[in-house]
Amino acid sequence: MRLETASQPITVVCANEDVFLRLFTPANPLHTYNVAPPFPAGEISFMQGIPPIGTKSQKPEKLGPSGGKSMYYDYGKSKDYAKEITLYFDFLGTGL
Repeated sequence: MRLETASQPITVVCANEDVFLRLFTPANPLHTYNVAPPFPAGEISFMQGIPPIGTKSQKPEKLGPSGGKSMYYDYGKSKDYAKEITLYFDFLGTGL
């Protein structure tokens, strides 16, 4: 990802597959219904799963297997099951 900023570009390269980027947090809708999932703190995240979003009339867990919570680490098990993300940041604008 190359992020153009007011001062200089920032480049981020990920060494892993299936990693998603969240840039900025949308405002909550006036009527949240079931479509306002909790967002992590901050304005940028690198995630291994995207939380499901429901519909106006259905919660995500009622919409089938894809509506289930993403779970990549079971804290009751060994840390060997944890997935890692390797990121490289270039703040100098060299483009890695």
